[in-house]
Amino acid sequence: MALALGLAACDGASPERDARLVEDPSRRICDGSSSLRFAFQGLGGFLPSGGAYLPLENGVHFLFVDGTCHYWAQRRQNEELRTGELTDEDEEALIAASRFRAWRGLAGAWTGENIPFDGGLTRLWDASFALNCQACQGDGSPPGVQEALAGAYTQLGELWAAGAPIQEGPLRLLLLDDGEGYMNALAWPLTPPPEAYVHTPASENHGVSTLISDPDDVRKLRALQSEHRARSPSGPEVIPVMGDAGKVYTLGLREALPFEDARGLIDPSRRPRRLTATGPQARRGPGL
Repeated sequence: MALALGLAACDGASPERDARLVEDPSRRICDGSSSLRFAFQGLGGFLPSGGAYLPLENGVHFLFVDGTCHYWAQRRQNEELRTGELTDEDEEALIAASRFRAWRGLAGAWTGENIPFDGGLTRLWDASFALNCQACQGDGSPPGVQEALAGAYTQLGELWAAGAPIQEGPLRLLLLDDGEGYMNALAWPLTPPPEAYVHTPASENHGVSTLISDPDDVRKLRALQSEHRARSPSGPEVIPVMGDAGKVYTLGLREALPFEDARGLIDPSRRPRRLTATGPQARRGPGL
């Protein structure tokens, strides 16, 4: 279904608005399909630049669930992505906490009071409806919105804790020519030299990563990432790497998610689809 953007002001509760918070009992998340059925994204405000941005481009925190009840959860910056399967009880808890069956009434673009300068966007969406909210923690938020967002965030934390790190599968890579000054660079592990992957300009980092799906290349990159984390367990995720010529680059890595578009982004303005690539490469209404 095509998605359309909704816009409304956060002017508080009203009987008319409350009357629209009616649940649709037919709505469920785990419908047996491979489609993206539930998406929760906290897109943040000020974000790091360069390769450190790559793991955050689809959300500082996020929860994605497909119709088979498989989920992908990222709780916060510099924490691993985890995945798992919803039980029937998990599905019902997520539906209730996020007000999933009432999204028709909550759908729209909402802006709360006293937006901070770095206020980020939080959104709940599926193929039919989207709830987009900026600074909706204050009293000016519409009824149900705060509850849905807070409930989704709580469920994200619980599912992340119950999940497991991803051990295999494709990765996304962002290599930038901004490694001057970095010490203890690790050797570039792939056969094509770094120059074959480097992206310019280094200041542009949204939706410009390269998909790496060759199993041998993925294995080498995961080993490099593990070595970096062992050396810098509390440091940034950006990895300094050195090519054969001695030049140092910065490398960002993250798991490739199943519903990305060709740019590696998961965005409700585009119809979600499963990952199939094999190599690098405000108005009122329902939905966005």
